[in-house]
Amino acid sequence: MEGPLKRLAARLEGVRRNGHGWVARCPAHDDREPSLSLSEGDDGRALLHCHAGCPTEHILAAVGLELRELFPAAEPLRHPRHGAPSQVWAIRDKEGRLFAHQVRFDIDHGQGQGKAVLWHRYGRWSLQGTPLAEAPLYGSERIESFDPATPVFLHEGEKAADAGRRGGLQSLGTVTGASGTPGPEALEVLRGFKVILWPDHDTPGREHMARVAKALVGVAREVRRLDPEALGVPEKGDAVEWLDGWDGNDGDAEGLRAELLRLAEPVGKKAALLAVEWRELLARDFPPLQEILSPWLREKTIAMVYGWRGTGKTWVSLGIATAVASGGSFLRWQSRAPRGVLLMDGEMPMQHLQTRTRQLIQGAGAEPEAALRFLPADLQERGFPNLAQRSGQLQVEEHLEGVDLVILDNLSTLFHGGAENEAESWSAAQEWMLSLRRSGLAVIYLHHAGKSGTQRGTSRREDVADVVVALKRPGNYRASDGARFEVHFEKARGLYGEGVASFEARLEAEPSGGVVWSFERLPPTTLERVVELYGEGKKQADIARELGVHRSNVCRAVQTAKGQGLLQ
Repeated sequence: MEGPLKRLAARLEGVRRNGHGWVARCPAHDDREPSLSLSEGDDGRALLHCHAGCPTEHILAAVGLELRELFPAAEPLRHPRHGAPSQVWAIRDKEGRLFAHQVRFDIDHGQGQGKAVLWHRYGRWSLQGTPLAEAPLYGSERIESFDPATPVFLHEGEKAADAGRRGGLQSLGTVTGASGTPGPEALEVLRGFKVILWPDHDTPGREHMARVAKALVGVAREVRRLDPEALGVPEKGDAVEWLDGWDGNDGDAEGLRAELLRLAEPVGKKAALLAVEWRELLARDFPPLQEILSPWLREKTIAMVYGWRGTGKTWVSLGIATAVASGGSFLRWQSRAPRGVLLMDGEMPMQHLQTRTRQLIQGAGAEPEAALRFLPADLQERGFPNLAQRSGQLQVEEHLEGVDLVILDNLSTLFHGGAENEAESWSAAQEWMLSLRRSGLAVIYLHHAGKSGTQRGTSRREDVADVVVALKRPGNYRASDGARFEVHFEKARGLYGEGVASFEARLEAEPSGGVVWSFERLPPTTLERVVELYGEGKKQADIARELGVHRSNVCRAVQTAKGQGLLQ
């Protein structure tokens, strides 16, 4: 016994001869009978195997050794033209057998620093005809110690994989370069794992990982991919820059993994566009959309509530949230059964949010029975993510379990990065809301009114909405009135009549510390009366006579109502 095996045996207990090798007590578990087999490989490396199943890295950690110490010291590599290398990586297979060394040289061309990366195998500076695709993933010898329940991060290159391991990640690296692709045997070590691909921030890097993703189909349990641009990795940068600049707590590997997992998007074949023939459409049995807050908020509804600053929008969002979660009522609206709510608040201090929520629950006299979950910006030490970016949306989606209604209060504080009056800046927010709808969720988003009194910015915000509610101050409003406003349904797709009639609401304090709302119906406008009578089946001429207006006024009102979704 000599070399690495002798070094290992000196740190073990109960070492004795056993056939052509040795046995010892395994230091990684309570081993009363020797269960650790030891032997020496043909190349002088130390071979060990715990028959109780302890991973090699756990055994080495218990005796204070590293994996590289199981191998005999190699003669320093030196290239005849480039000289001594700046870095050497040993590429080994799952069993720890050396495939080759990948060697980097820093070269001064006289016009700046350059580099050369060469392979060294069997004493020569080449792969000796072995296809590059057969090269194992860098770090494959560690796979036995990986936790199957924890994601494996696959990087482009050894430097990025080393950076991942320094951060506490289960990291491997491809060694083919961006132009190549690891072969099936190399990727087999990832079988059954959840794999997160981390491409370099350039076109070759993205294309490289796209090919790897296809090759992992049927091998990995799940494949996700990080977007280096969304992470803020500089152009042509890689995981090293991001991990070195990560502002999490030192050694917080669990937090790092959780953050990256939130940012990683699933990789898979996108569903083709689905078309349906009219007969199939009419024959399909679609479940009816259940009411969440009668009569205007149903499942899959997208609604906008807007008003001047200080009108009472946040009171409305909290009132809706507590009513829906408790199965109670708010203003003229009724929740039939408790439903889960996620409310995102982008500006209110936690103290105010706490006080208002307590007052509303006390005033209602019933605690929420379903989930009532808050995501307040004031609670986030690192700030609230930008929901105009997919990375921010993914973080929110981690909190949607048990939720039927999502409330966004408000657009200005939760979505940023584009001018409010530019239609294109709304596209990312709109697509996300539509994706939430496809998941069966209802969405209410709050927004500010502009100088004209209409919702501020691009009118495209109203296009996707099934319902648009405007909160307006009464003409005789005084600052001492507090939360007092008129409620007007400017758009209510498929709804008309008394359920969407305008009314005035006022918040009043109770001696017990709670708050309650009082409300009264406003006199109907000509538009509302036209909608009501038209919905009853009356002709436009009859409506004109009943209201005492010209028939052209009725015609214009009908067209306006249809444009706002108040009439079919």
